[in-house]
Amino acid sequence: MKKSSINCQLLACLTFSIALAVVPGTASAAPDTKPAPAVKLPPAPDAKTNAKVNAYIEMTNRESARLLEERARWLSEVDPKVGPTCKEQSLGLSGIDRGAEARYAGYKKTVLAKPKLAIDDAALKMVEALEALRKPAENDAPTFSNPSLKAEKCQRAKELFPVLLANWNQYAEGSEVMRAFVDKFTDERDLREIETTVKKYGKRYRYHFALIVNESKALLRTISVEAHRPEPSSAPIVEKLTPFSALIDESKRMLDNDPAAKKGQPYPPGLSLMLSDSMPRFQKAVARYIATLDNKTARNRVPQAKSDWGYVVDCYNKLVDQMNGVRFDKNQK
Repeated sequence: MKKSSINCQLLACLTFSIALAVVPGTASAAPDTKPAPAVKLPPAPDAKTNAKVNAYIEMTNRESARLLEERARWLSEVDPKVGPTCKEQSLGLSGIDRGAEARYAGYKKTVLAKPKLAIDDAALKMVEALEALRKPAENDAPTFSNPSLKAEKCQRAKELFPVLLANWNQYAEGSEVMRAFVDKFTDERDLREIETTVKKYGKRYRYHFALIVNESKALLRTISVEAHRPEPSSAPIVEKLTPFSALIDESKRMLDNDPAAKKGQPYPPGLSLMLSDSMPRFQKAVARYIATLDNKTARNRVPQAKSDWGYVVDCYNKLVDQMNGVRFDKNQK
């Protein structure tokens, strides 16, 4: 299992999309009752296709969070129909790395490389937006960061805002298309992995682990959708959390009943550690987020929900780190 780091920010944070961690995603039933996928999966992609998609995920994870957070910061103070009024307090140009020309050129090289993918046009729009935003980031960031240049900052903010907004929106539109493609691509990959695992090893440790990875991403995705709604609801999250928790409980019972566990040697060690360490922390973070959403009378409900969502993402990324440490030897099923 490979992880491209939610930043959610997958995974990761797409406020405007979701942290894209390259870990599996959409199962929802308990391990012994999970039906086979209703639709036949397409053949597995070749190595070059996998490599290109992974490069796109890495690009999104590296660039999206800062850029989209900067857009949100400006739009929290600036009416897009009016533009800057010079009364704004926190406008800046930190969403783009200065000196990123070579990196962006690398992204464009990836877009143009074979094989041709349906996502290439959206990726090219994202790269073009990054390139267009790079120049003001390099040329005007000193003006925006200098408190003594208020008049100059005001003038440049008015001049740059239409350019910034157009390219932020272009990047966000491409990112949305990218997210849908990557979700489908990784979901299919991970369902193939589950099918292969159950055929080869049966419904034992490897199968449970594949389902846990799949369910974790599906749960995070559901939470992210709600977190970015004007009025988040806990109902869809609870609907996903219930079978997820049942799966975790079943997996723990399987481990506890293993002869090795009874001798004080949990089997396999990485899976046992994940279930006893980062998994409970992730589950508690989700439960806390649900409780905040359900507390309709709390004065600080909105900022607390945003904080809780950030904590959910952090716990998820730590869970993924431990998932990446799970290893099975050739004799383990």
